[in-house]
Amino acid sequence: GYGRGLEANIATEEAWRDAYKNIITIDRWENRTIFGEVTASHCKTKVIMRGLPADGGLRMHDHFRHICEAFGITDMFMKVIGRRHLPHAHKAIFEALERQRAPYSLAKAMGKVYF
Repeated sequence: GYGRGLEANIATEEAWRDAYKNIITIDRWENRTIFGEVTASHCKTKVIMRGLPADGGLRMHDHFRHICEAFGITDMFMKVIGRRHLPHAHKAIFEALERQRAPYSLAKAMGKVYF
């Protein structure tokens, strides 16, 4: 999160509150990868994410690997296309992770039952 203040401790508290408000959760397939392929873009940065088979590893740049490890993703491919400005790429990654839809949520949206 972001925080501003006249003193460092006030800014830190504000940043923690902002981060807590913006917490996201993602669905993982078999607790290791994402569902299918997901794309998202922010400004002129486009991110393509694709799940990999078991023991496929994290095939991406080290900056983005840390984000995936924090979410518990262990098998995924990611490609960044366009401008590679890190803040824009990070924003696109979070948009893609929020955008992915699990099979049971797709079934629920279509009014069907998922087993």
